[in-house]
Amino acid sequence: MQTFIKALLPVITLFAACSEPQSNTSISVSDTIQKKTITDTAQQQELNDRLSITGDFNGDGITDTVRESYISSITNLESKKLFDSSSWDNNIEQIKNNKGVCRLIETFNKTNSFVVTDKPQQAGLLRLDNLGNINKQKGDELGYVIDWADYSGLNTYVILSFDEHKIWKEIYSFPINENISLEPEALYNGKDILIKISPYKIRYKYYNNEGEVKEKEKTF
Repeated sequence: MQTFIKALLPVITLFAACSEPQSNTSISVSDTIQKKTITDTAQQQELNDRLSITGDFNGDGITDTVRESYISSITNLESKKLFDSSSWDNNIEQIKNNKGVCRLIETFNKTNSFVVTDKPQQAGLLRLDNLGNINKQKGDELGYVIDWADYSGLNTYVILSFDEHKIWKEIYSFPINENISLEPEALYNGKDILIKISPYKIRYKYYNNEGEVKEKEKTF
């Protein structure tokens, strides 16, 4: 996970509000730009920086593992996420040239994988969470944030459920700001971006058009 300098630069922008599932998850642009800096660590340079979670995602009562895969579509091999620790501009260009594809691979579904994104300007996942069972479908849901290689902290938190057709389906998403929303003081219990408040209801924190973190509830 990259570290960010919280230097805010104004731009004229639009930012999407909380939304129901869309066919494509993308970053909305806001009136705030956050410049990212790179922390060059051994973990980032190696290929052991893939995120993974455990849980019962298909509802069969057996603990599963879901892990991140990040490959180059040029080589079809697992790829590093950090290319240049001294220049963020050059790192962005190399990430785009690498043409990365981010997938989720599950122990219970070895023949198929879920493509999170194949857009070139990303470095896999920034966050991957087991949310527990928050809807009427058996099994735990998961949430993720894509690690976009850009100058903005604006992002989207996406919730997936493994449905009755044995495929991952997006069931909800909401806007966040990586530099604010993911800080411990902005999270529930210092670690959770959302909490379950009843069998099919969650409370979450989203980033609004005014640059504030607000709370909202959603029933599935």
